[in-house]
Amino acid sequence: MTIDWNPLIEKCHAAAVANGWWEQPRAIEETLMLVVTEVAEAVEWYRDCAWAPEHIYKPFRFDPDLEYAIAESECHEKYGKGTYWQAYKPVGIPSELADVAIRVCDLMGHHKCSFVQTECLYMVADKFIVECAELSAKVLEAMNPIGLSEKLSRVLAMLEYVSAHYGIDLAAAIETKLAYNATRGHRHGGKRA
Repeated sequence: MTIDWNPLIEKCHAAAVANGWWEQPRAIEETLMLVVTEVAEAVEWYRDCAWAPEHIYKPFRFDPDLEYAIAESECHEKYGKGTYWQAYKPVGIPSELADVAIRVCDLMGHHKCSFVQTECLYMVADKFIVECAELSAKVLEAMNPIGLSEKLSRVLAMLEYVSAHYGIDLAAAIETKLAYNATRGHRHGGKRA
């Protein structure tokens, strides 16, 4: 493991509390299903990027002026390294996997769990969708709160493994998404918890 998860657990939970996501009690089933939806969004990006396989696992930014997302490599060529890169919404598989990590870390922080180093051996899958299905299964397995730290640690470990396998800088994607989320205001503009 290369990511130091425990500080991220604290950071993600503090950000969620500051943005109002824990003002009302939330059932563990609800929060875990929100994690699964982020995995599903990563799969949707995988399917939507079939036209450009060289960009599937790269970060994208959504440009509201153009009404479409552009790959990170194209962003710098088109807009330079100025405010555009910091201002517009990060999207794509790295961003969705970052959302998975942020939600899991938030949940762990809420339940006062810390990352537990577990033995996580995974076969290298040929298809991203297969790994996402396994990731979702691990999230749903965590619905029984007994051993929650270990179960959610396995989710983070697998997430890190999948990201590394596909060349995704998960730590950078998490920091980018946390920075973007900080600009979105209380409950990201009034969304329901």
